[in-house]
Amino acid sequence: MTDAPERIELRLHTVRQLFQSLDPAPFHDKDLDPDAVAYIVGRARDLPRDAALELAIELPSAEAASEEVRGLETAIRAYFEWREEMAWRDLRLRLTEGRQALFMGLMFLAACTLAREIIAAATDSPWLAWIEEGLTIVGWIAMWHPVDIFLYRWWPIRREALLNRRLARMRVALKFANA
Repeated sequence: MTDAPERIELRLHTVRQLFQSLDPAPFHDKDLDPDAVAYIVGRARDLPRDAALELAIELPSAEAASEEVRGLETAIRAYFEWREEMAWRDLRLRLTEGRQALFMGLMFLAACTLAREIIAAATDSPWLAWIEEGLTIVGWIAMWHPVDIFLYRWWPIRREALLNRRLARMRVALKFANA
């Protein structure tokens, strides 16, 4: 890890801009505003993966005494911890889906292979040779989905979980300026 944290800067008029206004939860449990999350996540993705992160929030000095400011880092941390937890859950579900698809795919491939062998043993007809080849192709196509999951689909979910872990651990630095 590098020594100096990489900064993600936000300039707000009020601390409430950072949170979703329609969320009925108490302030510290509110979801972050989707636009703010998209900006923070987008900037974090642009930064080196091994760099520590710092969210630098500039607010008007009138906001310094507000109750929301005191719990801001905790609220941001809790939000990204929740996102990390959801990403790991999604990964577990995707891998479970992959195992189930692999089982079904292998069973279907075995059935196609067996049917192909039965047809091959029964006759030499050139027309049935096409069916034999079709069964082989269809059997292997059934394996596409589990192979796709285990080779490609789980990586982005893991990457998202790790990014959210970094965001949950980032330092929040507040700066107050005269408006």
